[in-house]
Amino acid sequence: MPRTKKPAGTAVDRRNGRRAELALGPVLEVDLPRPRESYQPLALSAWDGYWSQPVAATVTEADLMIAWAWIDAYDHAMVMRSQADAEPVVTGSMGQQVANPLYQVANASMSLAMQCAKQLGIGGKNRADLGLALFAGQQAAFAAGQQADPEGEGEDDDEDDPR
Repeated sequence: MPRTKKPAGTAVDRRNGRRAELALGPVLEVDLPRPRESYQPLALSAWDGYWSQPVAATVTEADLMIAWAWIDAYDHAMVMRSQADAEPVVTGSMGQQVANPLYQVANASMSLAMQCAKQLGIGGKNRADLGLALFAGQQAAFAAGQQADPEGEGEDDDEDDPR
């Protein structure tokens, strides 16, 4: 008979397949400066959206550099992309038609933004790679030793149980 697994949060071991759930507290206790108003609306929305998520509670003051690099790179990528979209094909140095070089600049900025996003835990896979369990509703259910039952169907399972 296999031994029982430890409750979530007490063991962080690849062998038992569990990851620690973090007790997420309030978001960083510093006044975050607002990005420049010249930022693209989508960048400002992404900035606000990030800080409203539970994953932002893991950010320390030292991590702010990564957050600023992320939003700067993301905004720069969007600006370069919109400028390139205005003239997608330009004349090259030999007179030939080529794709606007601003697309390469935009891709480089987006690559940096994606690297920073990975460090910050932005995106489902990146949060999972960091080992964060950020589903607050299910976190409480696991702490109580119960499985979350979103539809409430498990209440009368004793009558249907064949055991």
